[in-house]
Order: sequence, then C-alpha cells, then structure tokens
Amino acid sequence: MHKTGLAIFLVPAHSRLWSTRDINLGHFRRYNIGELEKKCKKVGFKILTSKNVDFSIYFLFSLIHSLAPKRKGVAQLKMDTASTNKVLNEIMFKFEQFENKLQNLITFPIGLSIAVVVQKV
Repeated sequence: MHKTGLAIFLVPAHSRLWSTRDINLGHFRRYNIGELEKKCKKVGFKILTSKNVDFSIYFLFSLIHSLAPKRKGVAQLKMDTASTNKVLNEIMFKFEQFENKLQNLITFPIGLSIAVVVQKV
C-alpha cells in the first residue's frame, strides 16, 4: 500500500532581505517560489499550492531592511518578534487576518514569506 501525506512549508522569501533577524530566528536561507517548488518536486512532492504571504508587511520590512546598518553585507536587524508591543501586535494580527481573506480572491505578486502545500506521491 502506498501512503501519501501532506506537508506545509512556510519559509522566508527574498534572499536580498537576509539579516541578523533571520539568523536569530534560526533560518538558514531565504527562498523564491520557483526555487522552493523545484526543490519540492526534486524529492518527489506534488505541489498543491504555493503563494506569497505576508504581503501587507513586505514593503515595511523592505524599507527597514534598506535603512538598517550593514556588517559584511548583512543587515543588522534587532527586531524581536516575541517582544512586540501588544497594540502593534494586535494591529498586525488584524492585517494578517484581512490578508488571509484576500488570499481567497487574489494572488499577491510578492510577500515576505512563501507558503507551499505539497503532497507525497
């Protein structure tokens, strides 16, 4: 009997946005959709869906990244997601909820992260 399963990957996008924040969060790299899909297919996964997510914060994060001091080409960001102001956290949560509803109607051309759902074949 052949078993199938699902996997969901949520990974950071855009290698140009690599920063110390990524390192502190335990990320090893940032991806683009095509690259991630290719890697998934190479190991035998069928892509069920892939899309850009976190569109609503992409531009803000890009601006912060571009203004951040660089050391050896790496942006030095000291953003600690866990200690975000409660009011700001609630605002961002509402933005994310709204964006999730929009994802059912439109495909975002860019995002801070990539979500991919795959199935073992």
